[in-house]
Amino acid sequence: MSSAQRLSVLLVEDNELDARSMLHLLSRIEAVEFKVDHVSALAEALDLVGSSMYDCVLLDLSLPDSEGLASVDALLSRSPSTPVVVLTGLDDPTTAVKAVERGAQDFLTKGATAPEVISRSIRYAVARHHS
Repeated sequence: MSSAQRLSVLLVEDNELDARSMLHLLSRIEAVEFKVDHVSALAEALDLVGSSMYDCVLLDLSLPDSEGLASVDALLSRSPSTPVVVLTGLDDPTTAVKAVERGAQDFLTKGATAPEVISRSIRYAVARHHS
């Protein structure tokens, strides 16, 4: 996999099953090698984005210490230079538009997303954020 693109991703997901599923999906992608750090609370994510460089953050909107778009606001306030892709079980177009208006690069629904879609979303988020 030496010719694969390498991206560092922070997965912020409190549901262990959803986190394992996402890690499995990302491991199946051959064109990109994802180095994934996983945390289950927004406070942990804020600590990490403040001290580490991530190419992208996959952010759940339902966390034990934060709910909804407040999570997007807090993360982008702490690290405005890190692209955020919202990953949530909520299939709500209104929330999706609001998340993007607040600075998220994309909005994906858990369980309805193929590995190629996740990979493309992350790669495009990184590219858009760097342009």
